[in-house]
Amino acid sequence: MPRVSVYLSREVYDRVKTLSKEKGMSLSGYIKRVLIEQVNGWPEGFLEKYVGILKDDEYPIEIPEELPWELDAHREGL
Repeated sequence: MPRVSVYLSREVYDRVKTLSKEKGMSLSGYIKRVLIEQVNGWPEGFLEKYVGILKDDEYPIEIPEELPWELDAHREGL
């Protein structure tokens, strides 16, 4: 597995160390997770551009009527 060295300011190092402890992770494990999320995450600007693009009044969510219990299949107890 390739290895990477990262040089951080003391302030950033202390913050990352605190965050990793809060998550119950090793420092390297936490940094690895953050990097993977950044690389595999949504493209920059995607959420701002597309999330919330459909307005509720244009495409309202319709809640179907609840079916009567009599139509439910019989189940045997254990």
